[in-house]
Amino acid sequence: QHLLEARPSYKSRLASVRDSGENTHPALLNRFVEGNMAALEHLRQEILPKKLNEAISLLGQAEVIHIMAMRRAFPLAAYFFYSVTTMGRRAQLIDNVGGLSWEQQVQIGPNDCLFVASFSNYTPEVIHAAEKTPSTESGF
Repeated sequence: QHLLEARPSYKSRLASVRDSGENTHPALLNRFVEGNMAALEHLRQEILPKKLNEAISLLGQAEVIHIMAMRRAFPLAAYFFYSVTTMGRRAQLIDNVGGLSWEQQVQIGPNDCLFVASFSNYTPEVIHAAEKTPSTESGF
C-alpha cells in the first residue's frame, strides 16, 4: 500500500485552471489537458520500478483480481476491470451497487488480490477496504 502525499483538491485544481488566463473553451481545454499530462508525468516519476514489478507479480499470481475504487477513481477501476477481463483473467469489480461493497469484499479468497485505486484526498471506504482485506504469506 502506497499513499502519495497530499495534493491540491480537485476543486482547487479546477479553480486554478479557470482562473489562470484566457477563459475561452479551447484555452480551458488546453490548460486542463496540460494539468492532467503533468499529473501523469508525476505518476510516472513517483512509482518505483521495484514496487510496480511487485504489484504486477501479485496480480499475475492471483486467482481472481478484485478491483475497487469510488468516486472519481471509479472510472479507472472500471477500465482496469475491462482490461483485466479482456486478457482472460478472472476479476470482480467491487462497485458498491446497492451498498453491498462489504458483501463483495468478503468474496476475496486467500489466493486472490485486491487492487485499490484512490486519489488524495483518499476515499475512506476504499482505504478501509485495503486495510481490512486479509493478506496471506504470499502477500495477497
